[in-house]
Amino acid sequence: MIRLRVTSMLQEIEAVANVDVLVGIGPGLRALFALCGTGHGMVSVDTGPAHVAGALGLALAVLYGAESPDYWLPRTPCGSPVLGVGGPPDFSRAEQVPVDALFNAWLAVTEVRETKRGHPAALPRSAAV
Repeated sequence: MIRLRVTSMLQEIEAVANVDVLVGIGPGLRALFALCGTGHGMVSVDTGPAHVAGALGLALAVLYGAESPDYWLPRTPCGSPVLGVGGPPDFSRAEQVPVDALFNAWLAVTEVRETKRGHPAALPRSAAV
């Protein structure tokens, strides 16, 4: 059941983003670190991989449900752009956050990353939805 929800969510994100495929990885920290080491950014729910990506300096859009991005937003050592989407008071579950809101946050962090490489991002701590 959960796998089906994840698959349909990835398909919806692919359609909105107009991309052919999104990459997901299986378990294992080595695979996660390798993927983060070759990537330029990540869209993730607020889990360990999001914090790993932030620690490695990737541009990051993080999806929140019941927890607040004001407290849990990943920090980066190099000022790479990080933006939280969702969370209280508007959302209590990540699945309630519109895909468009997450996609717009991703566009914002990638734009900042491209225009301000090496400089702290001028982004709000969470995205308006």
